[in-house]
Amino acid sequence: MTQSLFTENIETHAARVGLNIRQTKVYRSLAAKHRTGQPIGADRNTSAYMAAMPLAEIEKLLCVRWDAEAKTYQPIRGQAPRETRQLAQAGTLFQSPAEHRPGAAPAHVTFGWQPDGQLDRRHSKALSKACDLVAEGRGYTVAADYLNAAKVPTASGGKWNSSLFRDWAQNPWLAGYVRNFTDARRRKRGPWEIRPGTHAPLVALAVWLDLNTKFLCSRQDIRFIEFRSSADRDGHVAWERTGEGQ
Repeated sequence: MTQSLFTENIETHAARVGLNIRQTKVYRSLAAKHRTGQPIGADRNTSAYMAAMPLAEIEKLLCVRWDAEAKTYQPIRGQAPRETRQLAQAGTLFQSPAEHRPGAAPAHVTFGWQPDGQLDRRHSKALSKACDLVAEGRGYTVAADYLNAAKVPTASGGKWNSSLFRDWAQNPWLAGYVRNFTDARRRKRGPWEIRPGTHAPLVALAVWLDLNTKFLCSRQDIRFIEFRSSADRDGHVAWERTGEGQ
C-alpha cells in the first residue's frame, strides 16, 4: 500500500531528500497511514514523537505533494529542512518504545537530549561529569559505574556498562556536532563527515576529543567539515598537534 502511493522508489527518494532509507521508509509509511485513514501509533519502528507529527510536517520532510486526482505523492525538488535532517541523522527523531515503559528514560539514540534538541536537564549534569571522568583517563567502566550510582538510566531504562557508555560517548552530538554517514550501508563503520548541529552541546569539543582519543586515532576516515566556532577549530588543531589526532 505504501509504495503504491509514491511515484519514486525508496532508494531514489532517500537520496533526493537527504535521509537514510530506514528514515524515509518510516515517514512514507506514516504519510500513507494518514492518507488511507489507518491508525497511527508508536511501535518498534515509530517513536511517539514521530507518530504525533502532523501530516503537513511529514510531507515537508519528504518533499512531496499530494495529487488528489491521481491519489499519489508527487516529488518536489529540494531536500528536507536542514535542522530536521540533522536531528534525524543524529538519531533524535528515532526513539524506541522503551520511552513508554514506566520509569524508563526517553530513549533517544543520542541519549540526554529532548526531541527539540535541548538538553534533558534531569541527567545532563551527571552525563557531563561522566564524560569528564573518561577525559581525565578514568575509563568507561568508571563512568558507567558513576551513572549507575547517580541513578541515571540508559535509553532503555536499564543500567550502564562500559560498552554502552563508549558507544554513546563516540557520537559527536555530545559536543554540538552531527555526523553524516557518507556510506549509508556501513553506517558507524563507514566514513564520517562532522558538521555543527543546531542543538545544545553537553560538553566542549576539547572534552569530546579527549574522551575519544583512542577511537579517533584508530579511524582515518572521520573528518570535520566545519566548526561551531574559531575556538573549536583552534582546539582541534591543538589536539592534532599533540600527535594524538594523527
